[in-house]
Amino acid sequence: MRADPGAVGGPHGVNVAVEFTLTCIEWLAATIVVATATLLQASIGFGVALVAAPLLYLIDPAFVPAPMIVAASAASALVYARERRAVDHAEIGRVLAGVVVGTAAAAVVLRNVTGEALGVLFGALVLVAVG
Repeated sequence: MRADPGAVGGPHGVNVAVEFTLTCIEWLAATIVVATATLLQASIGFGVALVAAPLLYLIDPAFVPAPMIVAASAASALVYARERRAVDHAEIGRVLAGVVVGTAAAAVVLRNVTGEALGVLFGALVLVAVG
């Protein structure tokens, strides 16, 4: 991944345009990871973030978090469309409240943690989640 030096600066002077410089093998690996994790998500209800995020981060850190959010949202929307009759709509309010709190906490962390520290924090959270 390489930032475009001519891009307009975003918040904190960070360049917002990113050029991916991945090999065909890395793109293929990323595609397989996302496809497999999405199948898992569609079958058991979770998997895109839990399975794909750590593996995509190993391929290229630029794949996490924004592309993961897009992939997880698309998979969840498709599953909802397929299973909408079985959804308990009363529970959605409680779930969305948790999403808002979690998103706000993540925004605070992303705004205040450097790139290097974010990698260490991400790795530590994965370790805590699995063990």
